[in-house]
Amino acid sequence: MADIKDLEHSMNIKDRELINLNGVLSVKKFDEKIIDLETHMGELTIKGENLYVRNLNLEKGELAVEGYIKGVYYGENKYKEKGSLLKRLFK
Repeated sequence: MADIKDLEHSMNIKDRELINLNGVLSVKKFDEKIIDLETHMGELTIKGENLYVRNLNLEKGELAVEGYIKGVYYGENKYKEKGSLLKRLFK
């Protein structure tokens, strides 16, 4: 598996009915109304109706979901580079 820093995260939503994601590390839970997953950019939640996983390939970091998509929400990014406050200020 590629290093987390080397992964690319992208999202493509077509007509609120199909969402294709790259950079997926894991799927925490899913049902027909909510899908919680983890990307290298942080936690991601997809909310909708009649959601189902069309394709999941964690080796490539790919996920495709079909259904009616109501929203996509990002949470914390625990993979973000951390350093001292001064280092981050003068970067």
